[in-house]
Amino acid sequence: PEYPYNHVYSTETGHLFEFDDSSDHNRILLSHGSGSYFEYSNDGTLVSHIVSKMFEVVSDSKSSLIEGDSIETIDGGLKLKVNKSDTSGNNYDIEVGSNANFNVMVRSGSCNFNVNGNVNMFVNEDINMTCDNFRLDASNKVSITSGDKMLLDSSGENDINGSPINLN
Repeated sequence: PEYPYNHVYSTETGHLFEFDDSSDHNRILLSHGSGSYFEYSNDGTLVSHIVSKMFEVVSDSKSSLIEGDSIETIDGGLKLKVNKSDTSGNNYDIEVGSNANFNVMVRSGSCNFNVNGNVNMFVNEDINMTCDNFRLDASNKVSITSGDKMLLDSSGENDINGSPINLN
C-alpha cells in the first residue's frame, strides 16, 4: 500500500475496511477482528476467509455460473438435502454434457443407495461391472430377458436350486 492511495477505516476492536488504489496493487479488504475477511485483489480475484461457521440463506431461487473448473474440498462430512418440504416434482437432477464422464470414487468404504421406490437405469450401450463377488437378493421374483444370446460362464461349479426347475 502506498500513501495517499491507500484508504483505511479501522475500529477499536480490530475491524478494517480498506480501499487500496496503489498502482498495480488495487484491492478492497473487509476484515473482521476475529480474522475473517473478504478481499478483492488487483486482478479481480475474491478471497473469502472465514475462521468460524458460515451460513447462507436464499429466500428465493439461486443460480450460479462457473465458466472454469470448480473444486471443493471438505475436511468433514457433507449432507445435501433436497425437497425438505416433500413437494412433488422437486427433483435432484445431475446433467453431464456430451464427451464427459460422471465418476464417483470411494477410496475406502462403501457406496450405499437407500431408495424407497424404484431404481431405474436406461443405458444406450453396455453395463460393465468388475467385483470379487456378485449377489442379487430379491424378496420376490428375478426376471432376466435377453434380446439375443444369453451366456452364463463359470470356471467353477454351477448350482441351480429350486423346486421345480424348468428348462424350456
